Parts: sequence; C-alpha cells; structure tokens
Amino acid sequence: FTLGSWDDYITVKRINTLDCTEKWGHELFIGKTINGNLPKITYSRLLEGGYLHIEATAVNYDGSKETKSFKIDIETGEMEE
Repeated sequence: FTLGSWDDYITVKRINTLDCTEKWGHELFIGKTINGNLPKITYSRLLEGGYLHIEATAVNYDGSKETKSFKIDIETGEMEE
C-alpha cells in the first residue's frame, strides 16, 4: 500500500508487487485551501481484518479542524466512510 498527503487530499493505492501495476486507488479529500494556504493533514492507518482503516485530520489556515475516517477493503478497494 502507498499512502501520502497532498494539497487537500490523501492518496491511498494498492500496488501489485509482481508487475508494479496499480490494483486500486482512491483520493480522499479533506480540509480546504484558504487564501492560498493549504491545510495541514495528519493521518494514521491500521490494517486489520482485511480492511485498511484510515483516520485523517486536517487543520485549516483559519484554525478549524476536520476529521474523517475511512475503511477500505484491501482486496476489492471498496471504501466506506
């Protein structure tokens, strides 16, 4: 799995290790850009019971916070919020 945060979203992908192809991928949007200032995003992940659990928090420039939790089936890539 690869997981990384960018401007106002997190990417999560499952890569096939045999041929380096992407099996599935998601962009998880969180936070907002205010006057050109990007949110600061932190996240944690847990692999358990066939699911990748992700909790992400964005702190926006104005100090407001947004937290989202995602649950992704590691085989199918189906996601629940």
